[in-house]
Amino acid sequence: MADSLYMSGDSARAGATFRQCFCMLEEVIRDEPINFYQALSFNTPFRLPTEELLKVYLYHLHQLFNLKRHGEPIARMAAATHLLATEAACHLLPSIYRMNDITADYYRKIRGETGMESLEARMDALILSEGEDKSQECNHIIECFRELLNDTISQFGTCSVEAIFVEHWQIDAATSLDAPSDDIVRLCEDHISRLIASNDDRRLCDWSLLSLDRYESVQYNLYKVFVESGDMQRGILHLKDSILAAEYAVSRAVDHDWKTSTACQLLQNQLELVDCLSVMGQVDEADGIKAMIAASEYLEEVVQNDLGENFAELLAC
Repeated sequence: MADSLYMSGDSARAGATFRQCFCMLEEVIRDEPINFYQALSFNTPFRLPTEELLKVYLYHLHQLFNLKRHGEPIARMAAATHLLATEAACHLLPSIYRMNDITADYYRKIRGETGMESLEARMDALILSEGEDKSQECNHIIECFRELLNDTISQFGTCSVEAIFVEHWQIDAATSLDAPSDDIVRLCEDHISRLIASNDDRRLCDWSLLSLDRYESVQYNLYKVFVESGDMQRGILHLKDSILAAEYAVSRAVDHDWKTSTACQLLQNQLELVDCLSVMGQVDEADGIKAMIAASEYLEEVVQNDLGENFAELLAC
């Protein structure tokens, strides 16, 4: 989201959002389960846009782990990764990829070939791999998810929470591993039908928060598929549906973390909608979305928090 704000010319709020991400790392390290550390250490580095930001991130992560998890293996790993970034940067990402590969092999040995954790870990490793033909293994993972979904439906029911959870991961695998567009569209449409049935055909605004979150995600996936295939107008319709679901979720969420996550996703989708509308020449509608972004309570909270933290640092000097 910070990158999108920067690209839109809003460098002040982009900076505040970047800094907020770093501040949230301390909460994540304190509160999240240990398997979340894999995302912080092995996945996030590949998503940072510049080498300079990557080095800052790894230094910050090293300092936090050293403070909050001193002496633990994860702290020593963070220290080693930071050292590699400063002294042998060219070997950093290949080394992290290798760690993803080792993690996938480890899960396969202890959880089996088709366990949920095994499939997720292998998927992460394949997404990051380069310079090799991975189509066969990607197809194998997607097929494993299909079989897992069938088993889950047989055990728990067609519209069970468990079936929806597995199907959601199946879609994530298909989109992340570049499955054919027609397959992704079919999977998404099946998932929407299952979500509608699980909510007893109620209006979208009356759906559970978890269902709204799933619906937002699957509509966003459909938007990406159609835009990438050249059908911008159809993609925009799905993006608007995604935004509508996020708006309902934000208005109903009570838990602060859930509300923050959903508000962030809503803002990201609105920024993308502005870009799409601008490309299509729908300037007036794009300006209306820009006004909504400017009035975002979430973004205002991020800026105010950033100002407060910086002011506190100035007082401490």
